[in-house]
Amino acid sequence: MKIDAIRDITLNAMFTALVIIGTVIIKIPTVTGGNINLGDVFIFLAAFSLGGFRGGVIGGIGASLADLLGGHAGFFFATLFVKFFEGFIAGFIFQKIKNKTVASVAASCTGGAVMVIGYFIYEYFFLGAGLAFAVLVPNILQAAICSALTIIIYPLTIQRAKI
Repeated sequence: MKIDAIRDITLNAMFTALVIIGTVIIKIPTVTGGNINLGDVFIFLAAFSLGGFRGGVIGGIGASLADLLGGHAGFFFATLFVKFFEGFIAGFIFQKIKNKTVASVAASCTGGAVMVIGYFIYEYFFLGAGLAFAVLVPNILQAAICSALTIIIYPLTIQRAKI
């Protein structure tokens, strides 16, 4: 096995684990039974450093496994798709913009919007309009918090490490 393949596998596993930890352990419960968590920060960091497809796969797998571990198995498939597209789009936008400060803002905010809209659609059609609207504000807060943290953390970590 080549060194690059080992590096890729290691980074995929590390970011997937960080998404799980950020989702299951670093969270604030909400009155709706869900939580605001920091898993999206690691999805964005993975997407920025590894590209949209890998960031999407890491986000989808990591966050959906976190749903299983955290007792939210009913969201497994929704999370798999929503978080995949969140990471994919964030990574795609990040790679297209040359100024990485602007890229981190545009990509994390757009990725956060994808998460909010994706969960809203799922909850509206599968769990009812009442729940979809009830969790809209916590989802927007999570997107805003994770975007802000990513914008701050990215230049201090991933960009310096040149991953």
